[in-house]
Amino acid sequence: MAGNSILRSITVNLKAPEGQAIVRGLARISDVLVENFRGGTLERMGLGYEDLRGLNPRLVYCSVSGYGRTGPYADRPGYDFIIQAEGGMMGITGPEEGPPYRVGIPIVDIVTGMFATTAILAALRARDLTGEGQYVDMSLLDSQVAVLTNVASN
Repeated sequence: MAGNSILRSITVNLKAPEGQAIVRGLARISDVLVENFRGGTLERMGLGYEDLRGLNPRLVYCSVSGYGRTGPYADRPGYDFIIQAEGGMMGITGPEEGPPYRVGIPIVDIVTGMFATTAILAALRARDLTGEGQYVDMSLLDSQVAVLTNVASN
């Protein structure tokens, strides 16, 4: 780096030991880590929450996945389009007597990101009070179902 410039972004090969070392180094000095790999991927590389928490107990670690890190679908990949169908949004979108339609934007991804942001902020606030970070588990399906709360109550 030249002068007083700061690092704004970096590309890391997580399969290489050097890349894993870079992530560990960043985790030591970071407030938040957000990842969206399938469950177990980062744990197998020694970069899971428990691994990095050992390096930085104040770290807020947020995992975003299709179905969450526990339960029968935890190992399944999840994509916005699939979650819109499984979560029921496509069933209420489009002509009433017509086929299901997906929403024209990746709404499930967007909403999950917003929920993740709120959860991370809450975890940071709790860290301010306790000194300890937290693990945040965000699920696309959970977010999808939450958005349809009014539909379910009808």
